[in-house]
Amino acid sequence: MWWSSRGGRRSDDLCRRARGAVAAGRDQTLPVVCGAIEPRKNIRHLLDCFSAWVSQEGFDDVSLVLVSPPGPMKQALQEYARTHPVLARQVCWLGQQPSPVLGQLLRQAMMLVHPSLYEGFGLTVLEAMARGTPVVASSTTACGEVADEAAWLVDPTDAEALCQAMHAIATDVGHQQRLGKLGRLRAQQFSWETTVRQTLRSISRSSAAESTLSGWFTPSSEETEDNGFW
Repeated sequence: MWWSSRGGRRSDDLCRRARGAVAAGRDQTLPVVCGAIEPRKNIRHLLDCFSAWVSQEGFDDVSLVLVSPPGPMKQALQEYARTHPVLARQVCWLGQQPSPVLGQLLRQAMMLVHPSLYEGFGLTVLEAMARGTPVVASSTTACGEVADEAAWLVDPTDAEALCQAMHAIATDVGHQQRLGKLGRLRAQQFSWETTVRQTLRSISRSSAAESTLSGWFTPSSEETEDNGFW
């Protein structure tokens, strides 16, 4: 998640302002990373890309906000970030948040960045798209199948592609609006209502097929009398 902060404020100040904005319901420019920090989440790569991007473009008013529960890898990455001036100043580390707060963070975000190396499904991607938040996601995981053309898909190991995606969304309102609209439409295809409707349709088709098969294999009275099989 990105946080807009003119003047290069420290990360802890950004976090206090982020929490205050969510509590007050104010719109802000936030890019978000959510979920447990594990090797497959590719966060170290994202931190390096973010640092290179903001340094090259001079974006000292943009910050990366990571929302995740505590853990050894999170602690190691926090220590790594403290040794890099840009990351120490422009990365905000938030702990695990209640669902309403997380939903508000996603809604206020400039984008969700999800460069995972592996994902079983990608629920966070859908949650962001349902709120009209642009998404940058991996093209090589299930997230690419879930998001389809409603997200900016990149090779999660390609630093240049990830930087280009973040830059394009951060600097082009047209991209933000297009991906926000496509994301909402795509997320609707995964709603509970849609799931129930498709399940009922499948059951109906299955029942119809069983009825047809039953008609095919029901013997006539003559077959019963002649063959003695029934």
